[in-house]
Amino acid sequence: MYIYTLPRIELHPFDIEQGEDLIKMPPLVSENQKLKPTIGEVISMLKSYPDDINSQIKGCRNMGHFAYDDSLSVLLSKNEGISCLLAAITKFADKDEILNSAISSLARMCAASDACCVHVQKSDGINELLRLMTSTVDLEVTEGAVDVLGSMSAVEELLDKLVEEAVPQKVVTLISQFEDNSIIVSNCCFILSNLANDYQTAKNVMYIGGVHVIVNVMKKFQNEDLVQENACRALGSFAAHEDLCSDVSNAGALDVVIQTLKSFSDSTPVLECALWALACLTKCSDTVQELSKKKEIMTVVSCLKKYPYDEKLQEYGCWTLCNLASYGAQELSEPEIVSTVCHCLEHFPDNLQLQQEIFAFLVPVLAISEEAQRQFIQDGKVSLILDRMTAYLDCPVIQEHGALVIGSLAVHKSNRSVLERLNASGIVITALLHHEKSERIHENGHIALTNLSAEVYGNKSLVIKNGGVQAAVTSLRTMAHNPDVVGLALKLLGNLIELDAASHSFLDDQGLEVLETLLKKCGESPDTDTLIRSILIQLASARGVSSPDLETIERVLRTLPSVAENNNEGEVYLVQYYEKLVSTVNGCKLFKDSGSLDKMVDLLTLNSSIYDLQFYGCKVLAALAMNGFHNKRSSEILSLIHSAMKEFPGELDLQIVCCGALCYLTEEQVSTSSIFLYQGGMQTLMSTVHRFQDEHRLVVVAFMTLENLLKTAIEDNLQCEGYDITTVTNIMSKFPDVVDIQVFGCKLLSLASHDDMKDLDTTPLLNILDRRKSMQDALVWAKRALNHINPDLLQTEER
Repeated sequence: MYIYTLPRIELHPFDIEQGEDLIKMPPLVSENQKLKPTIGEVISMLKSYPDDINSQIKGCRNMGHFAYDDSLSVLLSKNEGISCLLAAITKFADKDEILNSAISSLARMCAASDACCVHVQKSDGINELLRLMTSTVDLEVTEGAVDVLGSMSAVEELLDKLVEEAVPQKVVTLISQFEDNSIIVSNCCFILSNLANDYQTAKNVMYIGGVHVIVNVMKKFQNEDLVQENACRALGSFAAHEDLCSDVSNAGALDVVIQTLKSFSDSTPVLECALWALACLTKCSDTVQELSKKKEIMTVVSCLKKYPYDEKLQEYGCWTLCNLASYGAQELSEPEIVSTVCHCLEHFPDNLQLQQEIFAFLVPVLAISEEAQRQFIQDGKVSLILDRMTAYLDCPVIQEHGALVIGSLAVHKSNRSVLERLNASGIVITALLHHEKSERIHENGHIALTNLSAEVYGNKSLVIKNGGVQAAVTSLRTMAHNPDVVGLALKLLGNLIELDAASHSFLDDQGLEVLETLLKKCGESPDTDTLIRSILIQLASARGVSSPDLETIERVLRTLPSVAENNNEGEVYLVQYYEKLVSTVNGCKLFKDSGSLDKMVDLLTLNSSIYDLQFYGCKVLAALAMNGFHNKRSSEILSLIHSAMKEFPGELDLQIVCCGALCYLTEEQVSTSSIFLYQGGMQTLMSTVHRFQDEHRLVVVAFMTLENLLKTAIEDNLQCEGYDITTVTNIMSKFPDVVDIQVFGCKLLSLASHDDMKDLDTTPLLNILDRRKSMQDALVWAKRALNHINPDLLQTEER
């Protein structure tokens, strides 16, 4: 068996580098790596050969290779490398090749790192760069110097130093000097866009015509995207200062920005910057008017529609439209525009800035256009608003504007139910309670809740269920210093308090204590007084309110300036409260037991000629009579009612109330009817019936009272002077289809005296018999009356 082994070859180290036929060891590093020096070696070469031009050129050129190298050794040496570059620039100011290599590497390093920019400034590099810009004849060196300054201008901590060195003014001069060089112009515009963020700098640059220079280069380089992009940045920075905005626009900025939007519709970077500039320009009314006049709003909308998923573009475009809307641009209410903006609302739910801009846009636009509102609701965008309000509960701007959007939509009754089906009031109330200290949210929230709860009963219940009363009480407690919030919260309570649930919620939340405190803080505010009075009066009519609460309500009411004043107006308000109080049995009892009845009787007696006092007073007396609390005071009450009827014979509403009260008073107590007849009440009542015989509401209650009086007269054999049965038959003929009038008319005819029956017109009774199906309720009484008046005629009719 033979074993073959490889021959051993011994090589001299020198042989490894010589002779192609020898076996070579694999290299430890690649050829490129072998050729590339380290940053330490480059720095060493620049320092070791400070006068050797070739070494300086090679070293300066190689330094740029480390711009984006983030290894620790490089990071620790970059500052020293930058110092070497600046030293080369200073020493070889007349050597273009060295300058070119050095400035090129410096530009790369500054573009890669803010720290490099800071070191340039600390090494007094700004002056060197400015010297290069103005003294060199090599265009590439100038371009490089501007490039470095551009990177430095983007570092916030260097802005003051750049301004201090008059960089803005020198950059404007450079644009004019190199107006044909798009690279220099573009970078100079970029520098100005950063430095002009400072108000005083922007103002100073404008004084030397800086904006005009930018506008001119935009016109010159209409097809250069970088020039247009950075020039728009610069114009936006100038226009961002509100008191400079109009001057920037008047310098031609608006026209060139609009032209850029049209010319670069396929370049989103340029469009973003142009829309940013336009957003800043439209902060002043002059620009808004000019933009509307030029009919360029759709230019903005077209950009939004073309790039619906470009977030920055959408943000700046919506910001522009928001600015336009804040000045009431009517054209923005077009459904197409609203729909386009709402697409942004849907596509970028996580962009809070954009969401805020859209909300701010929608507030004025939806407020001025019913068509936009209708389309907004039909497209289901309300749910988006409510979703964002829920998602961004901690964002005051979203809550302020969201509440206003809901409030605007809820102005129209047809929208309210739609909004409440989406729980709009619940979301607004949550926002209001979450932001207890935000006056704007309280104010806007109550506008929304007041509109939502207007008129629609179901909505009132939902608002109460969602905590609307609690929200109002909270606002009154925490915002007593703000009369606008107080007024709106009281109006909301006024909407809700007519429901018992709201009244009990208000009392449970210590609402009365809050009102007392509020009255002490607000002093004599007529509006507040009126609203609180209305709420207190309404509270009295709620079912189930305890006697202690009712007593507290009256006590608070009496502290109101309008009620406390010893005049007729205050007394009217008090009687209005009594009218609500006696609408419940518990209230009637409290009214009687507390001695309020005696006070009111005195008021009515002493103020017989004051209509409002008599009207509401008679309503109180009618309620007492209806609920059976008139015993032992019937004759006194009767006299007051009779007096009011005679004092105000032409007041229909008062006469109806009085007739109703008489009906209850004369129904059970014969003595009351007798007293009324002795007082000449029949003449008063018949006079009222004659005067208002065309008012069926009054006729019904008057007929009911007449029935009671006639029964008493027959039983006690009393005279009924003034009673005219012909009036009864005439009225029955006037209202053949009003069943109540026919029923009570028949009852009156069935009580006709022998004298009244002579030549009595029985046509109304016969008409009822002819209409048996439609007059079932009156039929029995018609037969009784006819049997009483003319039995033979009844038998004939029945046959």
